[in-house]
Amino acid sequence: MKLAKHFYDRNEVNLISGFSDINEQAGCFFRIWTLKEALAKATSQPIAKLLSPNVFTEIEKHNLTASSNTLNDFDISVVAQKSTDWQCSFINFNDLCRDLAF
Repeated sequence: MKLAKHFYDRNEVNLISGFSDINEQAGCFFRIWTLKEALAKATSQPIAKLLSPNVFTEIEKHNLTASSNTLNDFDISVVAQKSTDWQCSFINFNDLCRDLAF
């Protein structure tokens, strides 16, 4: 919460603090962080410029789409012009090694 209050928009902080469980707060914090990283890449801006603005407002302002999910406790967020501008695949390294007989 200390980092969120220092860097994030007030509405983002309120969203995070709406969770009573500290693990859920951390999950929300990191989800917002990955969205900000994806937005920075999609708009070719440094992430430092996107820490304090509300990420949801910025995505809408730039007429972008966003998708975010968790896979094996790892947050993945993608921001693009259209949802068809990107594809994402997950490869399980252990399965890949087994399939390729490493």
